[in-house]
Amino acid sequence: MSDFLSAAFEQFLNIGLLEWFGVITGALCVYLAAKENILNWPVSILSILTYIYIFYNAKLYGDTILQFYFLFTAIYGWYYWTYGQQKTQLKSERPVSRLKPKDWLVVFGTIAFFGFVAAQLLDRFTDTDVPWLDGYCTVTSFVA
Repeated sequence: MSDFLSAAFEQFLNIGLLEWFGVITGALCVYLAAKENILNWPVSILSILTYIYIFYNAKLYGDTILQFYFLFTAIYGWYYWTYGQQKTQLKSERPVSRLKPKDWLVVFGTIAFFGFVAAQLLDRFTDTDVPWLDGYCTVTSFVA
């Protein structure tokens, strides 16, 4: 356990300023969103752009693609918050619901299938060191 804590502490000390910027802007975005402050959108865009750079340079191409999806949704969210809330008939609140056991099978089956496909694509067409981990993490995020 001591070796694990030492390694974790060493990793913590090696976090660069760009990574800290991504973490801080990401946390600030969540805080601002909870406070229903429109500034959460530009702050989230700064965080996303930072993570696009970090993930791409770390050869985490699946996570990089996921960040582009987040970028699109952040731009859309900022636009909708600014211009669209009063001009649409869409109900902005959705009730919380639970998945049935049958639905969980569909979720896990979807993750298993598309995670395998993503990992294969990453393994064959990129220079990533972790195609399986990156593929499954990316697909799980999209499914969630």
